[in-house]
Amino acid sequence: MSLREVVVGSSSEFEQAADFADGVALQRIDEAVAIARPSMIAQTYVEEEYDALSGAQTPSWAASGEAASREDDVGAAGLKYPAEKARDAAVGNDVVLAESRTQLTTARQALAPFVRRKPHAGQWYVGCWFGFVGGDVAGIAGAAIYFGEIPELAVIQAVSVGLAAVSAGSVGGDLRDLRLAARREKDAEALSLDLKPYSHLFTGIDPGARFVKLAGGMAGCVAAAITIGIFGLRSSIEGPLAGLIYGGFALAVAAGSFLNAWAYSDEVADLLGSFEQRYEKELKRAARLSSARSLVQHAEHERRAQSLRDEHRERGKAAVFSYAALKARILRRNPGVVGHGRAAEPVGRVHAAEKDGGRP
Repeated sequence: MSLREVVVGSSSEFEQAADFADGVALQRIDEAVAIARPSMIAQTYVEEEYDALSGAQTPSWAASGEAASREDDVGAAGLKYPAEKARDAAVGNDVVLAESRTQLTTARQALAPFVRRKPHAGQWYVGCWFGFVGGDVAGIAGAAIYFGEIPELAVIQAVSVGLAAVSAGSVGGDLRDLRLAARREKDAEALSLDLKPYSHLFTGIDPGARFVKLAGGMAGCVAAAITIGIFGLRSSIEGPLAGLIYGGFALAVAAGSFLNAWAYSDEVADLLGSFEQRYEKELKRAARLSSARSLVQHAEHERRAQSLRDEHRERGKAAVFSYAALKARILRRNPGVVGHGRAAEPVGRVHAAEKDGGRP
């Protein structure tokens, strides 16, 4: 075991030393006699040696700390530039995140009274959409296969026809938007300051309403074509009555899709939803940028290197006191050479060096 390991020991070694010190007893005698340190010896070689060893501890432990932290210092230096770029990107994204948050909160405060869509309407809309498509596919594919069509082709054709029927019904959303726009219509001068950024929602019916009516007419033609096709397919297989029944089912699917889109459509809620999606997207991006691998590893390397240097610096301070204690221990164990301690200063005397700057 080296001398450094002896002087900077663990807490258990210190406790052993404390137990040893507790066992030291001072004998009671009639008269205490102690020999003062000889005045002709200012400092022994042993004291000079241990003073030098004590002075060497601080730079020695500092060097050890640098050696222990070198690997982390090199790693941190290599990651410095990527970490700076990652930090700049994260800081820049914070501006976008704050902007999207302000946009969302401002829009919610201004437009919340004009939302007509129920909180969980989206789940109902999606469920109905898949139900309508599935029903059309099942009815058309079954009839086509029974009619003699190849099953794979029948299913593909049934899916396309089902999607066409549901898409035709989705024109109900556009008609609902026109209806709600008419209800929200206000004079531009009557809009409050918080509603002015969204004035397009309150300027009345869209001038392109005629195109919506045209789309509605085309949707009706699509629904009629699908109804006639299913009526003819089922009639050829099971008779006119079955054709009428399944044709009615196809028309009901198109009408149900129309009503589903009508109930779900809400231009104001769609705008708020787009703002919310943007904010959530920026939140995820901020979390990803702030936890970039280079940024995290750079911080870890820097902190580990600093911790190692701090540890060795404190150990160096402890070693200085340990060598001072060892020097005193050597002197204590050799009273025949250096006495039992230093002589007390005479009472009332002042050294010449303390008189008027040392002048007689």
